[in-house]
Amino acid sequence: MSSVKRHKALVALLGIIVSLTWIYPFVIIFFGSFKNRSEIFTNTLWVPQEVVTDNYPKAYSNSRLSN
Repeated sequence: MSSVKRHKALVALLGIIVSLTWIYPFVIIFFGSFKNRSEIFTNTLWVPQEVVTDNYPKAYSNSRLSN
């Protein structure tokens, strides 16, 4: 492998790592929005075991947008 190809591959790998590091917190927040309160603290970093959709109406009614 030539030096230029190796450099491009390294830059691409670094870009992928940085992108995933930047996106992962948003994924955690998205999955967390479908968890109940206890599951947020026990199953923090992965998909919810039971999907809860009541969080969005609660957030809307508690915000100032609903007034």
